[in-house]
Amino acid sequence: MHRNKLPYLTISLIIITLDQLSKIWVLKNIALYNSIDIIQGFFRLFHIRNTGAVWGLLDRNNPTITLLLTIFSILALLLMYWIFHKTDRACRLDLIALSMIMGGAVGNILDRIRFGYVIDFIDLYYRSHHFPTFNVADSSLTVGVSILIFSILFKRCPEGKSPFRG
Repeated sequence: MHRNKLPYLTISLIIITLDQLSKIWVLKNIALYNSIDIIQGFFRLFHIRNTGAVWGLLDRNNPTITLLLTIFSILALLLMYWIFHKTDRACRLDLIALSMIMGGAVGNILDRIRFGYVIDFIDLYYRSHHFPTFNVADSSLTVGVSILIFSILFKRCPEGKSPFRG
């Protein structure tokens, strides 16, 4: 890999670090199923365990599902790294997006391998309406995918410089 792509991998490392440090803080400071209000009526830190996929889908506390999700996540991470490696450094937006996706993926994979579940704690809500609880890694994945979709749709990378474009 070209050395000029190293700053992009630094984005991944920063995301992994922030994700893991925030989860360590939650583990040490908020008991499971307890919360701390940050903005009353809108935002709280709520410690839960997600044994399923994104937003709690397939959350059955089933070791087979956890294993399959872990394997799938690792394969997806390897695919993202391959795409990252094949993407020309002229495609800066794509590289930023892929770095965010890889960082988020690693953060959640580390949880699955260590604990058998992902620690989620960011709870956005209004009255009884709650968005699914998530974490820093999930945020990074979502923003990274959104940036990548934007870049592909609006052709932000020169033709032939990205695996997404011929």
